[in-house]
Amino acid sequence: MTMVIIVCFSIVIAKKRSEMKAAFTKKVALERDLALLRRQNMELHKLMDGLTFDPVQVEKEAREQLGYAKPKERLYKTYNFRVLDNAAGDEMRAGGGFAGADEGILKKIGLFGIFILIIAGATGAFYVTYWYECKHRRIRS
Repeated sequence: MTMVIIVCFSIVIAKKRSEMKAAFTKKVALERDLALLRRQNMELHKLMDGLTFDPVQVEKEAREQLGYAKPKERLYKTYNFRVLDNAAGDEMRAGGGFAGADEGILKKIGLFGIFILIIAGATGAFYVTYWYECKHRRIRS
């Protein structure tokens, strides 16, 4: 009975621990995203200030984005082709799937599942022991 209580409390504690770990991971990811957004915000403020107060910046943006030109000036269109990062495709070819696709069986069933497997295994072992003892007691008698 004591073992069952200890296992139950262990399951509850392990579940809370995994929830806290997930919350901490989410917090770290959000902090990283916040830092990235702050940098982008600073860059956009610099661009806005340049467009508001700097005539050179205004001329540059008008030429690049709107295609404006000075009188008697010839424009040549250039095309910027984006080169896509091929890392995802390389992972698909090399590993037969994405990086997270081949997680271990223990990671898939989770901590709660591991505790259930331990309890089921212990129960099975006790049952086999009980069956074995009962069988040998009948033969000896």
